[in-house]
Amino acid sequence: MKRLPVAGLLIFFALTSAAQTGNTKYYKNAYAGEEVPREKAKYAQTITDNPDGSISKEWKNLKKNQVESRAILKGDEPVGIWVYMTLKGPEEMDYDFTLEYTDQECPKDIAIKNFFADEPGISYEAPKLATGMLFASALLPAGALADEPEGVPR
Repeated sequence: MKRLPVAGLLIFFALTSAAQTGNTKYYKNAYAGEEVPREKAKYAQTITDNPDGSISKEWKNLKKNQVESRAILKGDEPVGIWVYMTLKGPEEMDYDFTLEYTDQECPKDIAIKNFFADEPGISYEAPKLATGMLFASALLPAGALADEPEGVPR
């Protein structure tokens, strides 16, 4: 009979210790400024310590009830689904993938001339979006990359 309350307490402590802890602050202007009461706020910033050790920072437009920015870091590594603003509105970027680290050193005689363009001769592939578009091409105006390859979708 005494075991039931003890087991219940253990379960309670296990569940509450794994809970997220968050802190929300309210602002009149986006991403900065003086903190205001919830009733006068147009934006909210929430910083959450997640059970897995990651920390998320989220900005929400309270009038539109829309998350405009979210970044999640576990240590120094980005994780989870991030949200960032574009001209079309909030967009998502998925950082849920496994990174493979190696102890091998890079050959010292290989030099990458342009980190934003493929270099097939040395088997270097520039970062690309899921659509196949070069990452830098999506951010920069046409022709801004010196060695921009022909036929790359923009």
